Amino acid sequence: MEDHPSTTMEDDPEFHLSSYGNTRAYVSQLQSLRDAALDHPLVAGTAFTLVLRPVVSHAHGRPLPRFAARLPKVCEVVLERALQTGCDKRSQVWVACVRDSALPDEELGRIIVKIIQPSLLPHPDPSSFGQMDWVSPKGLACTEDWTYGELQSIQGREIPYYYGMQTVVVPSGETAWILAIEYVEGQTIPQWFNSTHEQDPYGNLVPKDLTPEMFDRLKMILVSSLESITAIHTLGVFHGDVSGRNMLLSATFPDGPRIVFVDLAQAVPLAALPRTGGDQLLEACVESSVCCGEHWDVVREWAEEGPLPGGLKFPAH
Repeated sequence: MEDHPSTTMEDDPEFHLSSYGNTRAYVSQLQSLRDAALDHPLVAGTAFTLVLRPVVSHAHGRPLPRFAARLPKVCEVVLERALQTGCDKRSQVWVACVRDSALPDEELGRIIVKIIQPSLLPHPDPSSFGQMDWVSPKGLACTEDWTYGELQSIQGREIPYYYGMQTVVVPSGETAWILAIEYVEGQTIPQWFNSTHEQDPYGNLVPKDLTPEMFDRLKMILVSSLESITAIHTLGVFHGDVSGRNMLLSATFPDGPRIVFVDLAQAVPLAALPRTGGDQLLEACVESSVCCGEHWDVVREWAEEGPLPGGLKFPAH
Protein backbone atom coordinates (compact mmCIF):
# COMPACT_ATOMS: atom_id res chain seq x y z
CA MET A 1 0.00 0.00 0.00
CA GLU A 2 1.24 3.47 -0.86
CA ASP A 3 2.23 5.61 2.10
CA HIS A 4 0.22 8.78 2.69
CA PRO A 5 0.75 11.61 5.16
CA SER A 6 -1.23 11.03 8.32
CA THR A 7 -2.30 12.95 11.36
CA THR A 8 -3.71 11.85 14.69
CA MET A 9 -6.42 13.13 16.93
CA GLU A 10 -3.82 13.84 19.60
CA ASP A 11 -1.86 16.48 17.72
CA ASP A 12 -3.98 18.07 14.99
CA PRO A 13 -7.20 18.82 16.94
CA GLU A 14 -5.29 20.11 19.97
CA PHE A 15 -3.38 22.60 17.85
CA HIS A 16 -3.48 26.17 19.15
CA LEU A 17 -2.72 29.13 16.92
CA SER A 18 -0.10 30.56 19.21
CA SER A 19 2.56 31.72 16.80
CA TYR A 20 3.21 32.56 13.17
CA GLY A 21 5.70 29.72 12.82
CA ASN A 22 3.36 27.09 14.24
CA THR A 23 0.56 28.20 11.95
CA ARG A 24 2.75 28.03 8.87
CA ALA A 25 3.93 24.51 9.75
CA TYR A 26 0.38 23.40 10.47
CA VAL A 27 -0.94 24.72 7.15
CA SER A 28 1.92 23.02 5.33
CA GLN A 29 0.95 19.74 6.96
CA LEU A 30 -2.71 20.26 6.08
CA GLN A 31 -1.88 21.00 2.45
CA SER A 32 0.11 17.78 2.21
CA LEU A 33 -2.83 15.89 3.67
CA ARG A 34 -5.20 17.65 1.28
CA ASP A 35 -3.15 16.59 -1.73
CA ALA A 36 -3.43 12.99 -0.56
CA ALA A 37 -7.16 13.40 0.08
CA LEU A 38 -7.74 14.64 -3.46
CA ASP A 39 -5.75 11.72 -4.86
CA HIS A 40 -7.66 9.22 -2.69
CA PRO A 41 -11.11 10.73 -2.09
CA LEU A 42 -14.16 9.36 -0.39
CA VAL A 43 -16.33 7.64 -2.99
CA ALA A 44 -19.53 5.64 -3.10
CA GLY A 45 -18.72 2.22 -1.72
CA THR A 46 -16.21 3.43 0.88
CA ALA A 47 -16.99 1.50 4.05
CA PHE A 48 -16.34 2.15 7.73
CA THR A 49 -16.87 -0.07 10.75
CA LEU A 50 -18.74 1.92 13.38
CA VAL A 51 -20.35 1.27 16.72
CA LEU A 52 -23.73 2.98 16.53
CA ARG A 53 -24.98 3.91 19.95
CA PRO A 54 -28.61 3.41 21.04
CA VAL A 55 -31.17 6.19 20.95
CA VAL A 56 -34.47 6.69 22.72
CA SER A 57 -37.53 6.83 20.51
CA HIS A 58 -39.43 10.13 20.73
CA ALA A 59 -43.01 9.48 21.81
CA HIS A 60 -44.35 12.05 19.35
CA GLY A 61 -41.63 11.90 16.73
CA ARG A 62 -40.47 9.93 13.75
CA PRO A 63 -40.27 6.14 14.05
CA LEU A 64 -36.82 4.69 14.54
CA PRO A 65 -35.29 2.66 11.70
CA ARG A 66 -35.35 -1.06 12.30
CA PHE A 67 -31.61 -1.30 12.97
CA ALA A 68 -32.00 1.01 16.00
CA ALA A 69 -33.58 -1.81 18.02
CA ARG A 70 -30.29 -3.73 17.82
CA LEU A 71 -28.03 -0.95 19.11
CA PRO A 72 -25.38 -0.63 20.40
CA LYS A 73 -23.89 -2.76 17.69
CA VAL A 74 -20.88 -2.94 15.40
CA CYS A 75 -22.14 -2.05 11.93
CA GLU A 76 -20.67 -1.62 8.51
CA VAL A 77 -21.55 1.80 7.13
CA VAL A 78 -21.16 2.13 3.36
CA LEU A 79 -21.20 5.51 1.62
CA GLU A 80 -23.88 5.73 -1.08
CA ARG A 81 -24.60 9.28 -2.18
CA ALA A 82 -22.73 12.52 -1.59
CA LEU A 83 -24.66 15.53 -0.29
CA GLN A 84 -21.67 17.81 0.30
CA THR A 85 -18.07 17.20 -0.68
CA GLY A 86 -14.97 19.11 -1.64
CA CYS A 87 -12.35 21.43 -0.22
CA ASP A 88 -13.05 24.25 2.23
CA LYS A 89 -16.24 22.61 3.47
CA ARG A 90 -16.87 22.21 7.19
CA SER A 91 -17.73 18.55 6.62
CA GLN A 92 -18.13 15.90 3.97
CA VAL A 93 -21.76 14.74 4.11
CA TRP A 94 -23.02 11.45 2.70
CA VAL A 95 -26.09 9.24 2.74
CA ALA A 96 -24.85 5.82 3.87
CA CYS A 97 -26.24 2.31 4.08
CA VAL A 98 -26.09 0.45 7.41
CA ARG A 99 -25.28 -3.25 7.31
CA ASP A 100 -24.80 -5.85 10.02
CA SER A 101 -21.10 -6.67 10.20
CA ALA A 102 -22.02 -10.33 10.71
CA LEU A 103 -24.45 -10.30 7.77
CA PRO A 104 -22.91 -7.89 5.26
CA ASP A 105 -25.49 -8.64 2.56
CA GLU A 106 -28.35 -7.47 4.77
CA GLU A 107 -29.24 -3.79 4.51
CA LEU A 108 -30.63 -2.42 7.77
CA GLY A 109 -31.42 1.15 6.76
CA ARG A 110 -29.81 4.47 5.95
CA ILE A 111 -28.15 7.21 7.94
CA ILE A 112 -26.37 10.49 7.29
CA VAL A 113 -22.67 10.58 8.05
CA LYS A 114 -20.78 13.83 8.54
CA ILE A 115 -17.06 13.34 8.11
CA ILE A 116 -14.89 16.11 9.51
CA GLN A 117 -11.61 15.63 7.68
CA PRO A 118 -9.08 18.24 8.86
CA SER A 119 -7.31 18.74 5.54
CA LEU A 120 -10.54 19.49 3.66
CA LEU A 121 -11.72 22.16 6.10
CA PRO A 122 -10.81 25.81 5.50
CA HIS A 123 -7.19 26.26 6.52
CA PRO A 124 -6.00 28.99 8.88
CA ASP A 125 -4.18 31.89 7.25
CA PRO A 126 -0.48 31.95 8.22
CA SER A 127 -0.36 35.71 7.60
CA SER A 128 -3.19 36.48 10.02
CA PHE A 129 -2.54 36.55 13.75
CA GLY A 130 -6.13 36.66 15.01
CA GLN A 131 -7.72 33.79 13.06
CA MET A 132 -11.14 34.87 14.31
CA ASP A 133 -13.02 32.89 11.64
CA TRP A 134 -10.99 29.69 11.90
CA VAL A 135 -12.47 26.76 13.82
CA SER A 136 -10.38 23.72 14.66
CA PRO A 137 -11.52 20.31 13.40
CA LYS A 138 -11.92 19.15 16.97
CA GLY A 139 -14.00 22.22 17.75
CA LEU A 140 -16.43 21.47 14.92
CA ALA A 141 -16.80 17.79 15.78
CA CYS A 142 -17.13 18.24 19.52
CA THR A 143 -19.53 21.16 19.21
CA GLU A 144 -21.99 19.12 17.18
CA ASP A 145 -21.59 16.12 19.48
CA TRP A 146 -22.20 18.37 22.52
CA THR A 147 -25.25 19.93 20.89
CA TYR A 148 -26.91 16.61 20.18
CA GLY A 149 -26.35 15.67 23.79
CA GLU A 150 -27.93 18.87 25.07
CA LEU A 151 -30.90 18.37 22.74
CA GLN A 152 -31.36 14.65 23.39
CA SER A 153 -34.99 15.05 24.47
CA ILE A 154 -36.05 16.50 21.10
CA GLN A 155 -34.12 14.08 18.91
CA GLY A 156 -36.50 12.41 16.48
CA ARG A 157 -38.77 15.44 16.26
CA GLU A 158 -37.20 18.89 16.05
CA ILE A 159 -33.72 17.53 15.25
CA PRO A 160 -32.51 14.16 13.91
CA TYR A 161 -31.77 11.13 16.03
CA TYR A 162 -28.04 10.88 16.75
CA TYR A 163 -26.00 7.67 16.83
CA GLY A 164 -22.73 9.11 18.10
CA MET A 165 -19.26 10.27 17.06
CA GLN A 166 -16.02 8.37 16.62
CA THR A 167 -12.81 8.53 14.61
CA VAL A 168 -12.04 6.72 11.37
CA VAL A 169 -9.19 6.52 8.89
CA VAL A 170 -10.28 7.72 5.43
CA PRO A 171 -8.88 6.30 2.16
CA SER A 172 -6.02 8.82 2.04
CA GLY A 173 -4.73 7.62 5.42
CA GLU A 174 -5.88 10.70 7.31
CA THR A 175 -7.74 10.39 10.60
CA ALA A 176 -11.11 12.11 10.73
CA TRP A 177 -14.19 12.34 12.91
CA ILE A 178 -17.43 10.78 11.74
CA LEU A 179 -20.85 11.61 13.15
CA ALA A 180 -23.74 9.21 12.52
CA ILE A 181 -27.10 10.95 12.22
CA GLU A 182 -30.66 9.99 11.29
CA TYR A 183 -31.53 10.10 7.61
CA VAL A 184 -34.61 12.33 7.60
CA GLU A 185 -36.65 11.84 4.45
CA GLY A 186 -37.80 15.13 3.00
CA GLN A 187 -36.64 18.32 1.33
CA THR A 188 -34.69 21.34 2.43
CA ILE A 189 -36.73 24.53 2.38
CA PRO A 190 -35.06 25.80 -0.85
CA GLN A 191 -35.78 22.44 -2.50
CA TRP A 192 -39.41 22.63 -1.44
CA PHE A 193 -39.72 26.22 -2.68
CA ASN A 194 -38.32 25.17 -6.05
CA SER A 195 -40.79 22.27 -6.28
CA THR A 196 -43.79 24.51 -5.57
CA HIS A 197 -42.77 27.48 -7.70
CA GLU A 198 -41.57 28.36 -11.16
CA GLN A 199 -39.02 31.04 -11.97
CA ASP A 200 -39.58 34.14 -14.04
CA PRO A 201 -36.88 35.39 -16.46
CA TYR A 202 -35.27 37.33 -13.60
CA GLY A 203 -34.97 34.32 -11.29
CA ASN A 204 -37.85 35.30 -8.99
CA LEU A 205 -40.08 32.54 -7.64
CA VAL A 206 -43.61 32.47 -9.05
CA PRO A 207 -46.14 30.29 -7.16
CA LYS A 208 -47.78 27.36 -8.90
CA ASP A 209 -50.48 26.99 -6.25
CA LEU A 210 -52.63 29.69 -4.62
CA THR A 211 -55.31 27.39 -3.26
CA PRO A 212 -56.50 27.54 0.38
CA GLU A 213 -54.86 24.15 0.93
CA MET A 214 -51.48 25.55 -0.07
CA PHE A 215 -51.83 28.49 2.31
CA ASP A 216 -52.81 26.11 5.12
CA ARG A 217 -49.64 24.13 4.46
CA LEU A 218 -47.51 27.28 4.49
CA LYS A 219 -49.05 28.31 7.80
CA MET A 220 -48.28 24.90 9.29
CA ILE A 221 -44.67 25.17 8.12
CA LEU A 222 -44.25 28.59 9.72
CA VAL A 223 -45.72 27.31 13.00
CA SER A 224 -43.49 24.25 12.89
CA SER A 225 -40.40 26.39 12.34
CA LEU A 226 -41.30 28.44 15.41
CA GLU A 227 -42.00 25.30 17.46
CA SER A 228 -38.69 23.72 16.50
CA ILE A 229 -36.42 26.70 17.12
CA THR A 230 -38.28 27.45 20.38
CA ALA A 231 -37.70 23.86 21.53
CA ILE A 232 -33.98 24.26 20.83
CA HIS A 233 -33.82 27.53 22.75
CA THR A 234 -35.81 26.07 25.66
CA LEU A 235 -33.02 23.53 26.16
CA GLY A 236 -30.43 26.32 26.34
CA VAL A 237 -28.95 26.08 22.84
CA PHE A 238 -28.54 28.77 20.17
CA HIS A 239 -28.51 27.05 16.76
CA GLY A 240 -25.88 29.24 15.12
CA ASP A 241 -26.92 28.89 11.47
CA VAL A 242 -30.66 29.20 10.94
CA SER A 243 -31.04 29.05 7.17
CA GLY A 244 -33.29 27.27 4.73
CA ARG A 245 -30.58 24.80 3.78
CA ASN A 246 -30.43 23.66 7.43
CA MET A 247 -34.21 23.22 7.72
CA LEU A 248 -35.70 19.96 6.44
CA LEU A 249 -39.39 19.54 5.75
CA SER A 250 -39.87 16.00 6.99
CA ALA A 251 -41.90 13.76 4.70
CA THR A 252 -42.59 11.10 7.32
CA PHE A 253 -44.08 13.07 10.20
CA PRO A 254 -47.60 11.71 10.77
CA ASP A 255 -49.60 14.88 11.44
CA GLY A 256 -48.48 17.45 8.89
CA PRO A 257 -45.33 19.32 7.91
CA ARG A 258 -42.53 19.26 10.46
CA ILE A 259 -39.42 21.42 10.30
CA VAL A 260 -36.31 19.52 11.38
CA PHE A 261 -33.19 21.55 12.08
CA VAL A 262 -29.86 20.08 10.99
CA ASP A 263 -26.18 21.13 10.94
CA LEU A 264 -25.58 21.89 14.60
CA ALA A 265 -21.83 22.44 14.36
CA GLN A 266 -22.07 26.18 15.03
CA ALA A 267 -24.36 25.97 18.04
CA VAL A 268 -23.43 27.68 21.30
CA PRO A 269 -24.93 27.76 24.80
CA LEU A 270 -27.70 30.33 24.84
CA ALA A 271 -26.51 31.59 28.21
CA ALA A 272 -23.18 32.61 26.66
CA LEU A 273 -24.86 35.18 24.40
CA PRO A 274 -25.74 38.75 25.27
CA ARG A 275 -29.16 38.31 23.65
CA THR A 276 -31.99 35.85 24.20
CA GLY A 277 -32.17 34.25 20.75
CA GLY A 278 -35.23 36.23 19.69
CA ASP A 279 -33.60 37.10 16.37
CA GLN A 280 -33.55 33.42 15.47
CA LEU A 281 -37.31 33.19 15.91
CA LEU A 282 -37.80 35.72 13.14
CA GLU A 283 -35.05 34.11 11.06
CA ALA A 284 -36.81 30.75 11.32
CA CYS A 285 -40.10 32.26 10.14
CA VAL A 286 -38.49 34.14 7.26
CA GLU A 287 -36.30 31.26 6.09
CA SER A 288 -39.16 28.77 6.18
CA SER A 289 -41.88 30.92 4.64
CA VAL A 290 -40.56 33.81 2.51
CA CYS A 291 -40.73 32.29 -0.95
CA CYS A 292 -42.74 34.86 -2.90
CA GLY A 293 -44.87 37.90 -2.16
CA GLU A 294 -48.11 36.15 -3.07
CA HIS A 295 -47.58 33.54 -0.36
CA TRP A 296 -45.64 35.47 2.27
CA ASP A 297 -47.91 38.50 2.49
CA VAL A 298 -50.93 36.34 3.33
CA VAL A 299 -49.08 34.08 5.76
CA ARG A 300 -47.36 36.97 7.54
CA GLU A 301 -50.64 38.85 8.00
CA TRP A 302 -52.24 35.72 9.45
CA ALA A 303 -49.31 35.14 11.80
CA GLU A 304 -49.18 38.74 12.98
CA GLU A 305 -52.90 38.76 13.78
CA GLY A 306 -52.64 35.50 15.75
CA PRO A 307 -53.22 33.71 17.93
CA LEU A 308 -50.88 30.97 16.76
CA PRO A 309 -51.24 27.37 17.94
CA GLY A 310 -49.57 26.32 21.16
CA GLY A 311 -49.37 29.84 22.53
CA LEU A 312 -46.68 30.82 20.04
CA LYS A 313 -46.28 34.43 18.96
CA PHE A 314 -45.01 35.76 15.69
CA PRO A 315 -41.77 37.62 16.52
CA ALA A 316 -41.71 41.37 16.04
CA HIS A 317 -39.25 42.89 13.59
